[in-house]
Amino acid sequence: MCSAHHLQGDETPIEVLREPGKAATSRSYMWVARTPIKQPNPIVYYAYGATRSGVFVQSLYEGYLGVLQCDGYSGYNLLGNSVHRTGLLDSCSA
Repeated sequence: MCSAHHLQGDETPIEVLREPGKAATSRSYMWVARTPIKQPNPIVYYAYGATRSGVFVQSLYEGYLGVLQCDGYSGYNLLGNSVHRTGLLDSCSA
């Protein structure tokens, strides 16, 4: 994913109008991972996901070692101990 020690991550639902096998009203997700804005050369990475599955979270952050600032979405639980999560809000768990 990235060699930065700190990342910020989130996802937002989107509708894709013409996606094979899905109705235009079904949800897909745009995932964003970025380095903090105060980095000398900030990076923003966008990844499309057909689902909000924790398996997608695993593939997105595969090989990443560091701190991830994210919400309390339970899909991040699949990242294991290689990623230290911060900024969790239990009330946001899904």
